[in-house]
Order: sequence, then structure tokens, then C-alpha cells
Amino acid sequence: MRKAGCVIGSISLMLAVVAYIPSAAAFTPAILGSLAAAIGALVAARMGARRLAVLSFYFIGATVVISPVFWNIDAFVRSDYLMVVLAAIGLVVAGMLWRNHRRAPSGT
Repeated sequence: MRKAGCVIGSISLMLAVVAYIPSAAAFTPAILGSLAAAIGALVAARMGARRLAVLSFYFIGATVVISPVFWNIDAFVRSDYLMVVLAAIGLVVAGMLWRNHRRAPSGT
């Protein structure tokens, strides 16, 4: 069951990152992809792949923050700069989760 959770979590993470890339444009399928990724992340977390789910939810949240479907973020900050900063923070979060995984006992 844990292996299936990792597969679902990996697919959810890929879907979240793919939805994140075009999210700066008024691109509604990116939001729909984020919704599908959120469902996959919930299933993955329930099956034991919590680190993948956390990273998926990070990119889902970043997609919602950047997307002009919800608000005009350009009134506050340039969306391209925000995308780069959020992606860099996502890489740091991924590195921290990977480091945590390497240090954890083999059963987690």
C-alpha cells in the first residue's frame, strides 16, 4: 500500500508542478489541474506518502497565489518574480523533506 501511495504522490506532485508553470496566465485548466493534484495528494497522504503530499500541497498553494483567476497579484508584486521566488522556496522545501527522509528510520 505504501508503494501505491508513493506512485500516487509522485503523479500528484508532477501534476501540481505542471499546473504551477502556466498559472501566471489566466489559464483555468491550471486551477483544475491543481484540484486533481490536491485529490491525489490527499490520497497519497492517507496511504503514507506524506512528504510527497506536503510538497504537492505547497505547489498547489503557490498556483493559487499566482493565478489571476483568484485575484490580481500584479497590483502588489510582479508575478514573474513571485513565481521564481516561490519555485526557489519549493526547491528548498523539497531539499529539507529529502534530508528528513534520509535521516528517518527505514520504516517511515
